[in-house]
Amino acid sequence: MISSRLFLGFSLIFALMMIVYQRMSIVNLQKSLDETPRGRRSLYSSENEIRDDYLPIYAEMTKSQLKHLCEKHSITIGFEAKKHRKKSHSDRKHCQVDVSMTAPRLVTKRPHSIGAALRDGKYWFVFEYHLGYTLLVYHNESALVDSMPSKIFTLPYPFHGTDATVHNRTVVYLFGESLIAHHLETKTTRHHAINASHDPLYGGSTSRIDAGADEHGLWIKMDASDWCNSFVRCGTLFSVKCIENSTISIEPIFDFYKNRLMSDGRKYTWQVDHETKAGLGSAQFDPHSRTLNIFAQGHVFSSQFGR
Repeated sequence: MISSRLFLGFSLIFALMMIVYQRMSIVNLQKSLDETPRGRRSLYSSENEIRDDYLPIYAEMTKSQLKHLCEKHSITIGFEAKKHRKKSHSDRKHCQVDVSMTAPRLVTKRPHSIGAALRDGKYWFVFEYHLGYTLLVYHNESALVDSMPSKIFTLPYPFHGTDATVHNRTVVYLFGESLIAHHLETKTTRHHAINASHDPLYGGSTSRIDAGADEHGLWIKMDASDWCNSFVRCGTLFSVKCIENSTISIEPIFDFYKNRLMSDGRKYTWQVDHETKAGLGSAQFDPHSRTLNIFAQGHVFSSQFGR
């Protein structure tokens, strides 16, 4: 009995020491990043850097500026240097832009108001807070509701912000001036240098980039806007706007494959309370389940897109 109590006591002390050590490491890393001088921003990195995914860069300015930026400023990254290319209509995979979406339903309420709830098929992944090493994994929605994680991953580098994504078991997030892609099963990690602004992208989060995946691959938003959030589905940029009367508006803005602004007037509106609207921290589209998943003030919502 005494030895069991001693073992439990030492285990508790060790766990507390690890928590303190991780917190000190995060604080020191953040201080180091804040003191690091920044160079001139560039839309394109050098050809010698490791590259892996197709990353169009887009921003909300005027409609004409947005159209020009979406058409022209895209980069392809991979392990070998590749030529810049523009997406064409024939590249679009089998998905429909003009589909309906259900009203967001409340999935669960998390204990912390800041974070992100991301979906990859039936699995859910949760970041708590906007800075840390820990990623909670839930086997399905019921486990998320019951707050029973099946795994707890410690990431190789801390995440910064709440607009990360998980796609095909790869978590993509920002660390300092690097885009990190870490495969949770093979433990392989890839880095891509990225000159993101120090200013938050959206009013409701501290994210400096917004990583997302659709039916075609990975997309990154790097420029600030007055939206609450955004996502890409079926090669189309959707804005998430917080407007008057506690209303959230979701609408298609730009078609990357037809290289044109969307002007058909389609818009999805969602009535929420003021607290939820003010604290919308992330909006992630999962191409496997065809769902939009929103984290706002600890509330996790999910909306289903049609085929």
